[in-house]
Amino acid sequence: MQAVPVESIVAVQQGLAARPDSVVTARTMRVPCCVIAGGEDAGSTPADMKLLAEQIRNGGYGAEYNEIPDAGHFAPFEQPELVGRILRRFFDSVI
Repeated sequence: MQAVPVESIVAVQQGLAARPDSVVTARTMRVPCCVIAGGEDAGSTPADMKLLAEQIRNGGYGAEYNEIPDAGHFAPFEQPELVGRILRRFFDSVI
């Protein structure tokens, strides 16, 4: 990240801020979903991710919610073993 020009970082953040809310889209999902939240993620908060999982379930399909303690937005890099175990259990349950 230190090598990325500030202008590029600003452009990415502006693009993210302008994207539409995906909560409505979540209700249309018809596949098993594994929602993983970093317990300390300020950008995609645990509350946001719980809402996402609830909306997928409200759409009529299964979604499991998992919160990773001591992790932020990059939980797979911050807690790789725990995220790996969650994903392995999830994939084993849907195969």
